[in-house]
Amino acid sequence: MRKKALKIYAWILGITVPYLIWLMLTGFGIPCFYRETIGLQCPGCGISRMFVNMVKLNFVEAFYCNPLMFVLFIVWNIIGAFCIWERFELFNKAKTYYILLVITMLAVVAYGFLRNIINYK
Repeated sequence: MRKKALKIYAWILGITVPYLIWLMLTGFGIPCFYRETIGLQCPGCGISRMFVNMVKLNFVEAFYCNPLMFVLFIVWNIIGAFCIWERFELFNKAKTYYILLVITMLAVVAYGFLRNIINYK
């Protein structure tokens, strides 16, 4: 499980770090297709700004860019650390990850609906 987790982290860092460097140097990010076409915010709107603020160590502003993804980022990184260090038996079972993934997906869908209902103009 350790090798798989490290491989996932390597892929994520390999994609995220160059994008963040590009974003911070140019100010040009990937526009949200959902927001551009429908006019509503998707559950991921604000993630780029969140990561830029995290790099700048402005965690309060990062939280307000996308609260759910901020919390999920912390939670999944803690789970990833447990997986890499192989400390808890619970995180060595595929069923645990399936349950956590389902909970995460339900939270993302609910957040996508709620953020548009609350911020609807």
